[in-house]
Amino acid sequence: DHEGACHGNCSHVWNYAQTLAYLFPDLERSMRATEFLDEVQEDGHMNFRSQTWLDGTTLNFYPASDGALGSVVRAYREWRLSGDDGFIRSLWPNIKKVMEYAERVWDPDGDGVLEGRQHNTYDIDFFGVSTLPNAIYLAALRSAEAVAGYLSEPELAGRFREIADRGSAKLDELCYNGEYYIQNMEVGAETDTQDGSRDSSLPREHKYQYGNGVLSDQLLGQTWAFQQGLGYLLPEAHVQSAAKAIFDHNFITDFHNFVNLQRTYALKDDEGLVLCTWPEDDRPRIPFVYSDEVWSGVEYSVASLLIYTGQIEEGLKIVEAVRDRHDGSKRSPWDEVECGHHYARSLASYGVWLALTGFEAALPNNTLKFSPKVSAGDHQSFFCCDKGWGVYRQEFDEKNQIYRYSVETIYGDLSGLEIIRDDSENGQ
Repeated sequence: DHEGACHGNCSHVWNYAQTLAYLFPDLERSMRATEFLDEVQEDGHMNFRSQTWLDGTTLNFYPASDGALGSVVRAYREWRLSGDDGFIRSLWPNIKKVMEYAERVWDPDGDGVLEGRQHNTYDIDFFGVSTLPNAIYLAALRSAEAVAGYLSEPELAGRFREIADRGSAKLDELCYNGEYYIQNMEVGAETDTQDGSRDSSLPREHKYQYGNGVLSDQLLGQTWAFQQGLGYLLPEAHVQSAAKAIFDHNFITDFHNFVNLQRTYALKDDEGLVLCTWPEDDRPRIPFVYSDEVWSGVEYSVASLLIYTGQIEEGLKIVEAVRDRHDGSKRSPWDEVECGHHYARSLASYGVWLALTGFEAALPNNTLKFSPKVSAGDHQSFFCCDKGWGVYRQEFDEKNQIYRYSVETIYGDLSGLEIIRDDSENGQ
């Protein structure tokens, strides 16, 4: 109640947060500068807790796979929101080092798939192959490809593209079970030791894994790819099926008989999305930490994924559940507690707004794009980027069967930007 939680702006937690980046983009850019200019070592190792700038000491802990690669995607996001070429050029040398580290340490066989020890936001290490770090890796590769192309490094851009293409196909082959993406523990077993010893009596060789479970975070990287206009990282039909499976299996409507021996963020008649379930009743004896908890930041991210894949009703159902739990009587409406009060992960909520409005800023190309999902006709919504904010409006002209749209600038200067209305799903 009287201290902060998770010092050092954990990169894997801030991965989820979207609000600050869009509403205070210059402040968010300073966080990327800290990560890449102060916390990346010469070999590409990125510290996932930032403290070097503050006191000159480095927390030399094993890097977080999701945090480091997620920072690459976020650097790409900050560049798109600002159009600041100087910013991305200053980070680019160390972005390349981080990508080289990922290849050398987590993808040593060069098949585009991370394996071995992968520390992550659940405060443990995943082993084998799973889509939490790997979908983020694919998003990082696509982001790095785009930056390399812009900075006139076509060979490097082509290399990132080849790795991403190869990795996408391989990841889908290894992890898609026909409904959703699992953790494949059979791959990379020879590289997964932490201290030279293994307890073979434990299920699936290691504690804290999820195996065939439905991980709510299995497509987190895909959610970010949608937000940044990178498209589908994995086969479209499989992504849509996996998103549906997350909702079908992990959204709980009654917690009276739900067993959770960890921290309790939902109980009794609450509704919420748990982090993992096991439909085939093959839950590991010691699954990953927090697997039975409900985190609003993950809920908002999954809600965004569902909306992007056209499952709007399911996505909004999750959002409704979060806000009902924090209705001002059961819990504070201003404090979605996780590890601590006002926890940063819940700032993923702005991603739901991005999905509903279809807003994308690509200021290096001087474009703003809108693709509203919440109305096939008249619509208006707020938007914000580094150059200003305003209101997007559209009206459907039934007589001529066309959309008429406009942008009102409330603050800043949006002159010179091209406004794109994308209704490709409806053929317009």
